[in-house]
Amino acid sequence: QQGRRISLLTSIVDNRDKEQVCKNLLLTTGTKNKFVRIYC
Repeated sequence: QQGRRISLLTSIVDNRDKEQVCKNLLLTTGTKNKFVRIYC
């Protein structure tokens, strides 16, 4: 479920905002999250 939320989130946000969103995801989920690495 968490993976679907992130993929949906990244598909909605603009490319400019995507970088900031990735930073927020890294802060909340941690750099060890493989799913975040794929999208960032």
